[in-house]
Amino acid sequence: DLTFGVIIDVGANVGQFAIAATKVFPNAQIYSFEPQSKCCAQLRTNVKTSPNIEVFDYALGSESKPLSLNINRYSHSSSFLETTEAHDNAFPNTKEVGIEEVRVERLDKIASSIQFQSPCLLKLDVQGFELAVIEGAKNVLDNIDYVILEASFKPLYEGEKLFLDLVLEMSRIGYRLLRPIGFLRDPLTAEILQADVLF
Repeated sequence: DLTFGVIIDVGANVGQFAIAATKVFPNAQIYSFEPQSKCCAQLRTNVKTSPNIEVFDYALGSESKPLSLNINRYSHSSSFLETTEAHDNAFPNTKEVGIEEVRVERLDKIASSIQFQSPCLLKLDVQGFELAVIEGAKNVLDNIDYVILEASFKPLYEGEKLFLDLVLEMSRIGYRLLRPIGFLRDPLTAEILQADVLF
């Protein structure tokens, strides 16, 4: 059975993925990145009894610089990108409620903070910012065996790359599409909007 030595959890929110991962992979070291201040504070509280989870209060991207994060009432929908009409129609209870200036770093730049151990999983839940994170990790991709990312089939965020673009880019840098592992459907139409995809 597949296990992981290290899991890099980008877009950790309040720790849902990290906490579940510790139950499935109790020996994995998990590095969780969450730039939303309120979510990060809750994340630290939620994982304080899990010594194998380390929390970083900033985002990862293609450049090391501050960026404006659009804070959504539903924190999972917060993004550096604006939501589209398709997003707002499918999820009318979501709404942007503010902007937070957050720190963004390249994974390459902060790689010394991570003890890479194979097999290593990079999990991306970054609302259309996936390729920016990958772009900032080019020097460490040899240390990353698997990637899980959200891929949209129709634009939910302005300017995001869609499923086929992500598959082509991941293939170009040496990753192979393995399988989808979860779907997000439009609550009204049941149309599949996004898939969590394992490379």
